Amino acid sequence: MPRVVENQRAKFETDPVLRQLQEDSEIRYIDHCDCSLEERRVRFRTECHEGSSKIGFIGNGVHLLLSFPKVAGSRYTSSEFVDFSCEMGKVYIQCPLIFNGVCVKFFGCLVLQTLAGIGHLEFDETQAQVEHDLRVETLKNLSAPE
Repeated sequence: MPRVVENQRAKFETDPVLRQLQEDSEIRYIDHCDCSLEERRVRFRTECHEGSSKIGFIGNGVHLLLSFPKVAGSRYTSSEFVDFSCEMGKVYIQCPLIFNGVCVKFFGCLVLQTLAGIGHLEFDETQAQVEHDLRVETLKNLSAPE
């Protein structure tokens, strides 16, 4: 089955949840809530370096499990997607994903002291085209007679 909807751009522009997530919103790291803040900071950094993080949009309760692309031949995330060096005490995150059938990119910045910050989603035109082409091919193969 296809992973994306037929008209991703239209859904991105009209879906109420997606429209809300396009605006800069308060975000937080939402994993390991049973641990101390210091332990959560360590786990957050480790998870980011290893390729994943759970981020929540506070205003509407949307939770994202982000999976960051790794550096080729490495088990670690590229600084293109998780950047701890851009600004002291903050991490900048960028992550492509499919949300509700639409290719988007998450952009966020979290303060390492509080594990909270600001984030939003943007439409990912390039990946949307790739997924659209894959969708067309998949549907064509499904409807082809055997």
